[in-house]
Amino acid sequence: MTRDDKRNAIQRVVVARLALDAQLHALGDLVGSPIGSPLWDVVEKTFDALLDTTATLIGDTGAPDGHGNWLSWWVWDNDCGQAGLAAGYDGNLRPIKTPDDLLDMIEEAAQ
Repeated sequence: MTRDDKRNAIQRVVVARLALDAQLHALGDLVGSPIGSPLWDVVEKTFDALLDTTATLIGDTGAPDGHGNWLSWWVWDNDCGQAGLAAGYDGNLRPIKTPDDLLDMIEEAAQ
């Protein structure tokens, strides 16, 4: 898989996350927040399976200390880069904002 293919796979995840958020907000406007409900549990598990599969495809071998994979961290904790959280190794932290930043981190982790 080329870097462009990996970037495109990450972009598809971002599109899916934005669509999911929009639908959950719309549902919340109608019936209240689904977060914590059985529906949310199924949605979250399904999206996590997408993240795990995509992470494997792009060569994401995982974040340190049992935090799953970098892709999941970037999507959920770093809000697809919008939170601007920093990550790195050996004290060399840098913001991971873009799919390319994420790919750099994944490649560094693989070394």
